[in-house]
Amino acid sequence: MKNKKIIIYLLSIFLVTACDNAVTKTRSTFLVKNGNEWNIQIPNSLCAKKPTDTLYYSTIYNPKTKKYQPVSKTIDIETFDLLFNDIEDRKKINNNYYLRYNEGMQSEYYFKDKHYIYIYTCYSQVNSELFIAGSSSDYAVLGGVYLRVENAIYSGGRKIEGADVNTFRTRKETIRKSEWQETIGLDKNYIYINDKPLKSREEFDKIFDDKLFFTDPALREQYFGDG
Repeated sequence: MKNKKIIIYLLSIFLVTACDNAVTKTRSTFLVKNGNEWNIQIPNSLCAKKPTDTLYYSTIYNPKTKKYQPVSKTIDIETFDLLFNDIEDRKKINNNYYLRYNEGMQSEYYFKDKHYIYIYTCYSQVNSELFIAGSSSDYAVLGGVYLRVENAIYSGGRKIEGADVNTFRTRKETIRKSEWQETIGLDKNYIYINDKPLKSREEFDKIFDDKLFFTDPALREQYFGDG
């Protein structure tokens, strides 16, 4: 009888362990477990005190409820991963400059699971956030660092306020004295460098000169006239 109880006890431990392993199965290196809770780790962020530091987030902001909710109760552990770890999404970046110099776009912290697109955005050491951007059934990689999620456009984790979603597109501009190209955004109203719209001919000329882009006369005329 005693041996039978020991066997039952050992079996119960095995089942609990097996269940726990099934629940905590994950393919993402951006997930770490702290006790019974999951954290999302963000390495090499400009918002860290040191470039080599890693930031940890135990909560995610939900803009719809305007509340922070635990990572463990928000993400789908088994399908959560960096968006650009999806080979089809990586192809749509369509710019080797970003793939080579941004560690496979890991500096752009867009994440995806079977429910949502999650974005990490960094403004300063005291102002960074991990938030739900929208449904993972309604997004598009637009090229370079640009991403559409539902009715919003993002660049480098920052929402481009006022961008026209229906006409937004990207194009590659050749960098002078370089083999690489940089991706810029365009919609019916503006040209965008990262998340910033260019609102005058003077601004266009200065930005393109400072960044050593070849200036496209047709592009300048389209948005600012022929001068």
